[in-house]
Amino acid sequence: MGMEQCFTDDVTVGVGGEGATAMSVFGFAIEIREGKSCDVESDVTVLLTEEEGTPLEIDGNPIRVQVATGLHADMPSSGFTWVWSGCAPGDEADGRHRIMVVVEISRIGRFEGPGITPRCGQPGTGSSFSELAS
Repeated sequence: MGMEQCFTDDVTVGVGGEGATAMSVFGFAIEIREGKSCDVESDVTVLLTEEEGTPLEIDGNPIRVQVATGLHADMPSSGFTWVWSGCAPGDEADGRHRIMVVVEISRIGRFEGPGITPRCGQPGTGSSFSELAS
């Protein structure tokens, strides 16, 4: 790495999610602004919440990881993905629960993705949130 640390003005961050029956995928991407080069060396917290902001009570929530990547003209972006499987607490048969994802990146900022509404296929089953790939 060896470049200066990225800060809010150096990058754009996109957060998103896609829900299906009993599984949802969440992710975020950090992209360098044109003409910039910097290192992202940050603690990242990924939190799943109810629509009003209450954290979901599921195993692995929130996820905390350290990100270390250099962003420059030859590698302008880096993405990270997590998967949530199971049902939200309190979901009933064929219930749907509005889920929000919040990503907080130290030295860069806090970002919220659009809400998703995954379908609960088997209420009462366990639920987990874990890193899929980085």
